[in-house]
Amino acid sequence: MPELSRRSVIALVVVIAGMVAIVLALFGGSGSSNGATGGSNGSTNRAIDPIAPIDPDDADAKDPQALRDATNPLSPVADPFATSYGGNFKHKVTVRVSSDGAVRYAVRFRDGYEADKVVSGGATITRTVKGGFPLAQVGLRTAPNSKRGSCSITIDGVKVSGNSTNKSLGVAVCTG
Repeated sequence: MPELSRRSVIALVVVIAGMVAIVLALFGGSGSSNGATGGSNGSTNRAIDPIAPIDPDDADAKDPQALRDATNPLSPVADPFATSYGGNFKHKVTVRVSSDGAVRYAVRFRDGYEADKVVSGGATITRTVKGGFPLAQVGLRTAPNSKRGSCSITIDGVKVSGNSTNKSLGVAVCTG
């Protein structure tokens, strides 16, 4: 049998140590330190500390405006206009949202125009925007009684982005 090189021995030791760690993680369990079990299935009973209601006079309480902004479909999405590519030209931008019921949508354009609305069925916004790409972003959230929603962005007659959701309270975002 040929002699193993130093690299082969080190690799073998690392593989064995990894396998031991995996076996210990799988079969070691997390166990209970107090040994209290309840019921016939041996599950651990743990008390849950009660939580006090939020005091509206508390300095750390959430701002009502921040709570309203949290419902905006684009609020958790990063700023798409932080960078750009392409020339600084005028473009005709058409943003469409549609749904089989009520839909809340938010749209923003590179030139600073923003809208946040609730409509039934859908909406179309067409604007001329000067700048590099991306030029627009739209996000939507379907209503609890809706099952479908979609968005699309067309620039200079060419559809550059489209997305849809097929569930209640679904979210779709398009950037183009």
